[in-house]
Amino acid sequence: MLIADHHLTLILAITPGHLLDVFPKDVDPLVVSETFSAFANTDGGEIYIGIESGQWKGFPTPESNYLQSLSGEFTHYFLSHPNQSGYVLQIVVPKSPTVINAADGLPRIRKGAHNCLHT
Repeated sequence: MLIADHHLTLILAITPGHLLDVFPKDVDPLVVSETFSAFANTDGGEIYIGIESGQWKGFPTPESNYLQSLSGEFTHYFLSHPNQSGYVLQIVVPKSPTVINAADGLPRIRKGAHNCLHT
């Protein structure tokens, strides 16, 4: 999905919080699944993969390896911008009516910018 300049500015300004998180493209898939679980078990949220230190460092081609470790409902987009190289993966996670586990089999919840074990 091609994004406009204002959307690019918003994405690059993201700091991890209760509803948003950003990761470099070489992030461990387990970390992504923990954040996915935390968002799904709390209030939902958005994950962006391919952003590093406020800079667009996208995948050369649309990258979906991270999606294989996720269970539950989500929507994903491969974002591109005419002045940036590569694609950033955006994963939109709704709040789940059931408990969602991370890839390690343990559920997480989101507290601020942190993923915590759900007890």
